[in-house]
Amino acid sequence: MSGLSKSSMLAVLVGLALLAFAASACGSPLMGGDAPAGAVPGQDIPGAGPADGVPGALSPRSSTDAAQGAGSHADAAEADGPDLTAQEIYRRVAPSVAFVKTPLATGTAVVVRPGVALTNAHVVWPFDAVRLVFPDGSEIEEAPVIARDEMADLALISLPDAARSPADIADGTMLAVGSDLYLVGYPGESEEFPQPAISRGILSRLRQWDAVGLPYLQTDADIAGGQSGGALVASDGSVVGFSSMIFGDSAFGLAASAPEVMERVDHMLAGADVDGLPARPTAEPAMSSNQQSAFLDNYWDEAVFVLSAPYGTRAELAASSDGDRGAATLAALDPFGEVLFEDKGENGGEARGSFVVRRDGPHFIVVNLDGRGQVQLRSNLQVTPLEDVDDGAILTVGQTHTFLMDYPGDFDHFQLVLAPGQRVTVTVDTANFSPELIVEAPGRGGTPEGTETWVGGPLGLTASATFTAREAGSYTVVVDDVEGIGTGGYQLRVE
Repeated sequence: MSGLSKSSMLAVLVGLALLAFAASACGSPLMGGDAPAGAVPGQDIPGAGPADGVPGALSPRSSTDAAQGAGSHADAAEADGPDLTAQEIYRRVAPSVAFVKTPLATGTAVVVRPGVALTNAHVVWPFDAVRLVFPDGSEIEEAPVIARDEMADLALISLPDAARSPADIADGTMLAVGSDLYLVGYPGESEEFPQPAISRGILSRLRQWDAVGLPYLQTDADIAGGQSGGALVASDGSVVGFSSMIFGDSAFGLAASAPEVMERVDHMLAGADVDGLPARPTAEPAMSSNQQSAFLDNYWDEAVFVLSAPYGTRAELAASSDGDRGAATLAALDPFGEVLFEDKGENGGEARGSFVVRRDGPHFIVVNLDGRGQVQLRSNLQVTPLEDVDDGAILTVGQTHTFLMDYPGDFDHFQLVLAPGQRVTVTVDTANFSPELIVEAPGRGGTPEGTETWVGGPLGLTASATFTAREAGSYTVVVDDVEGIGTGGYQLRVE
C-alpha cells in the first residue's frame, strides 16, 4: 500500500507505529535538492545460495565458489600496508571512482572488477542505465545496470571496456578502532564533469548485520548526499568499505565491509540469486492503457499503476468502484513518495485528481477501498499495472521470509494464521529503510491485546511485535517505511 491517510489513521487508532532510529541512505536527489533525504534507491548456483536457509545471507565461503578474486576473504589482504598521505591516497584511488547520475539522483561508483563498477541499488533506482563520469573526463552516457542486490543495497554497472584498473580491496574489520579512514566520492555534486572529493575521519566502531552476514564500518568522516557507493579507504590506500548510509542523526557514516560485499559481487557476476527476493513480473507495453481495472481483496489491498510522462505533462485521473462496495480513494505519488493529491469519492461518486509532472521518473497512481470489490481507473495518459507479488503472502511460524519495498510509499501486507494461545514475535529487519510494523487481529481488527513492541538492532533498523493470539484466525501483518521514501529488501521473521 502507499503511505496515505489510511495508514496514518490506523497507526493512530492501534498505537503500533514502530519508528526505527534515524538512518538514511546518502544518495543525492536531484531537482535542486528539494527532495526528501534518504534511500530513494540471478539464479542459484551450487555453494552460492543463502546460508542456513536464510534468504539473502551468503555462506561464509564454499569450495564451489565460482570466483576467487581480490574481494574474497581468502584473497583480501588486511589493510596494514605503509601509511600514505591524503594526497597519495587520493591519487591512488580517485581514478577508479566514478560520478553516477540518473534523472532522479546522483551517487558514486567504484570499479571493483575489470569492466564492472559497484554502487548502491538505491542510487540507480529504478533505472536500467546510468550516466558515469570518471575523473579523467571520460563519460559513459548509458552504462547498463547488470545486476542488483536489493537486500544489501548493491548494484553492478557494466563498463564498455576492462582497461580501467579496479580498486585494491582489503579487510578493514581487522583495523583498530581509531584508525584513520578516508571517504572518496562525489557528495553534493551539481557539476556535469566533477572531480571526486576526499574527507578524513577515523574508524569509530564496527557493526554487524547478522541477517545477511554483512559487517559495517562506522566512521565520522564527513559524508553527504551523493556519497552513496563511495570508497572508504584505509591509510595504506586500500578500499575497505563502500559507503551506504548516514547514521546517528548524520553524525556518522556506515560503509559495508569490502570483502563481504565483494563476495556478493562475485556471486552476482556468476548469476547467483544473492538477495533471495521473489522475481518481479515484467511490465509489458501491451498492459498499458488509459483505462484499467482491478479487484481488491481487503482493506489493505490496493491497485497500483505506473505513469511515466515528460516533464510538464498534465495528468488527469478518476477512479470508481462497483455497486455498493464503498467509495474508491485515489492518490498519486511522485518518484520520491511525495503525495501529489489524494481524493475519496463521496456517496459512490468518482474520486478525481490531477497533477503536472515536475520530476523525471515513474509516478505511482494508487487506488484502494475500505473493503472488498472491483475498482476502475481512467486517465488521460497511459498507465501500466504494477503487480506487488509480496502482498497477501502467507507467513509461516519458524521461518524467515524475504520481501521488497518496491517503490517509495509502498506498503506490504501479509497473513499469519494462528491458534488460540499461540505466542509469536514478528520482526522486520532491513538496512534500506526505517520500518513500521502493524499487526491486526482477525475479524474486528485492531492491535492484539498485550502486544509488546521493540525497535533498534545493530543498524537501528529493526522493528518487532510480540503478542499472544486470543482467538484462532488470520492475523494481518503490515510493513512499510515510516518515512514513506525508502525502497529495498527486508527480512520478515515469525518466531
